[in-house]
Amino acid sequence: MIIRILVWIIGLLTLYSIFVKFRKKEITFGWFSFWFLLWAGIIGMVSQAYIADGIASFIGFGLGRGVELALFLAILIVLYLMFRLYLKINQIEFQISEIVKHIALLGVEKNPKRKSKSRKRRK
Repeated sequence: MIIRILVWIIGLLTLYSIFVKFRKKEITFGWFSFWFLLWAGIIGMVSQAYIADGIASFIGFGLGRGVELALFLAILIVLYLMFRLYLKINQIEFQISEIVKHIALLGVEKNPKRKSKSRKRRK
């Protein structure tokens, strides 16, 4: 019973946070919908566990209980989000490399006769 109450509190706070971020236009409608449906589903599964059990047995794949279905879906969602983060990190690394190249070429064009200053070693 305590777990259900905690999930309800965390779920409602998360739904509120998602709504506030959407109103401030910090997240798109697509991500708002995704997170809203995810957390509403979590709250629903905790509230009505027999519905989750029915869905799990209907889907099959050896999933007999709603908890197993929830864990399976959670793993799939985490893997999908990790893949999205991986793609985004690669994109950002590429953009940073392009910016650094551009800045380096601008420096060379502005000072073509500039000599590098190297320190002489003391003997």
